[in-house]
Amino acid sequence: MASPVAHSLAGAVIYFAFSRKRTFNAKEFGLVILAANLADFDLLAGLLVSDVDAFHRTATHSVPGTVFIALILSACLWIKDETNVPRLYTMTLLALASQLIIDWLSYDDSIPRGIPLLWPWSLEHYMSDTQLFLHVRRDNLLTMPVILHNLKAISGEMLILGPVALIGWWVAEIKCPRKQEYRRAREASKH
Repeated sequence: MASPVAHSLAGAVIYFAFSRKRTFNAKEFGLVILAANLADFDLLAGLLVSDVDAFHRTATHSVPGTVFIALILSACLWIKDETNVPRLYTMTLLALASQLIIDWLSYDDSIPRGIPLLWPWSLEHYMSDTQLFLHVRRDNLLTMPVILHNLKAISGEMLILGPVALIGWWVAEIKCPRKQEYRRAREASKH
């Protein structure tokens, strides 16, 4: 499966796609990046039972799980009385779905290979015949072969998704609040 770098870059692309000509909002950006990585939080549950992979690639890596998590997030946004719940819900749903797409497009050498897209109705795992992303290893994490392998995987993710995120940012023409304040202060000092 891919690393948080790939998932975060996908989340950034989604944020930029829904933020054209808007002022950058760090909270929204953070929410979308979190949503893009949320499915892998099942690794943390595995730490509780001393097996990091015990719960990995189950409910959180399925279409029903993704929809359920998106509904919970939208309920939290609605309760918090966010002004733009439909836009935020759409961004978070797409960010959650991007996890499934990226993991489906990732090489997986674990058994069973792939992700259970239709869990709990089917335990069948799915993996694309075209793997764009190398898997990230979690075994022997601090050994040189694993470090080099993971660096290679992350480099590949950055080469594939990095340019897409940069183009998305450029096309979105997102306004930076501090840059605007700086321009106003500079204009005021000229007069």
